[in-house]
Amino acid sequence: MRAGEVLRNVLAPAEVRLDARLRRLCGAVEALVRSRQVVLMELARQYPDAARVAAPLKALDRLLSKRRLQQARGVLHGAAL
Repeated sequence: MRAGEVLRNVLAPAEVRLDARLRRLCGAVEALVRSRQVVLMELARQYPDAARVAAPLKALDRLLSKRRLQQARGVLHGAAL
């Protein structure tokens, strides 16, 4: 099972509604698992199905800067435990 699928299964009971952002979050988790470094550029390079670096880099930057995701962080951590 891929990391993104595991994340979706873990977060499903918590009813986290991040819509398209959840898909990006799962992509970021998969990139993190593949990556050797926790650097935004390296995560963009390892992003699933990415032909270029620019689009995933922009998506990751927007995802991490979203206030809604930062507010949901506690729920996400609680669901993961």
